[in-house]
Amino acid sequence: MDAYEAMMDTLEGFDYRIHRKGEKGFEDLKDEDLMIEVINKEGDDDLTIEFSEGEYSLFFGGDHDHFDPAYDDEIYWFIDLLDDILHNNRCAALLYYNTDDFPRLLATSFCKAKDAEQPVEKLFSYVMELQDYKAKLENNGGKMIFRFWDPSLNKEELIEKKGKTALA
Repeated sequence: MDAYEAMMDTLEGFDYRIHRKGEKGFEDLKDEDLMIEVINKEGDDDLTIEFSEGEYSLFFGGDHDHFDPAYDDEIYWFIDLLDDILHNNRCAALLYYNTDDFPRLLATSFCKAKDAEQPVEKLFSYVMELQDYKAKLENNGGKMIFRFWDPSLNKEELIEKKGKTALA
């Protein structure tokens, strides 16, 4: 599968800009690298794709993921994630715990839209298995933030001390 062609097909109908080495602000790109900004006309969270020979990276809503183009499965996952985000079937899920100064990021994940209804223990089960991280949430409270391409779907869920949760 040609990842670039599949990506461009997925971006059809969306406003995007392609950046290359030599453009102001993009001098760090290598000769064959591309950075693609998909402009979110409705919200503040644009989507960025770094497209290089050795790796594709997708950034959205405070989360990111990397894909190896040498494997067809990874190209399919990359295209599926891109398409799902742009059609609000997936969102960026961000987990924070409270500190005296400000909330601190504990974990991120791209999750299915329907999973944004799950409690923190289920959605971030891999984090809750780590006793230090679990204790930070239980002792300090925190929040989960869900960022969608359509910002009207964004939501925030407070996590009270001792694991109790309430919608914000």
